[in-house]
Amino acid sequence: MTTSTHAVPELPATTDRVLGALARHLPQHSMAGLRLYLRMARVDTGDLPELAVFLEQHDDALTISRSAVPAGYPPLAHVLSVTTGTPVATPRCAACGRATFFLPHLALDGRWCMACVHQRRPGHRRRVCEPCAFCTKVSRVQARWPRGAVGLCCYHKVLQSRTPCGGCGRILPLIGLSPDGMPVCGPCAGSPRDFACRTCGRTGDNHSANACIRCALSARIAAR
Repeated sequence: MTTSTHAVPELPATTDRVLGALARHLPQHSMAGLRLYLRMARVDTGDLPELAVFLEQHDDALTISRSAVPAGYPPLAHVLSVTTGTPVATPRCAACGRATFFLPHLALDGRWCMACVHQRRPGHRRRVCEPCAFCTKVSRVQARWPRGAVGLCCYHKVLQSRTPCGGCGRILPLIGLSPDGMPVCGPCAGSPRDFACRTCGRTGDNHSANACIRCALSARIAAR
């Protein structure tokens, strides 16, 4: 009789503590069901003791999203979330804050997703993620304006806005705030950048500090 290569592996005897802790977190599930979920997660045998300690010491292990989780938690949480219909906290990358079940790298501040591992290799420019000053969403920092760090989520939207400045009334990207909290342009917020093309007056994500893409290309062609 042949055995399928995709068969769910048998569990070692060291899983008793993990199953006992899971039973306390998920009393609505049978022990047979929990054993099946753990087998489906395919947690490495060497990771089971640390997983057991984590589940035993944290009453909110399945309800609070963390970065500092043992290696066996992400695959187990993934199986529980898609199989049981029970809300299970998705762990977060300690580097970028993204919620994901795939966190293969352990760093001093917690587990990292693969994207952050690749981007923080030697020689690679570090990608910084912070709450965006415009929408509060954690995003990659695209620029730092008088209002604060602007994420990639809002950068182009702000530059393309056609709302008049609350200080001078000009149609410019509102990258700052007045003392009373009103959105204002760069010059009104004390910044030299107004994102206006010096040739045509168009505002937006300029090709350079003083020219839009169209005027910069026209000048380059004329100079040939």
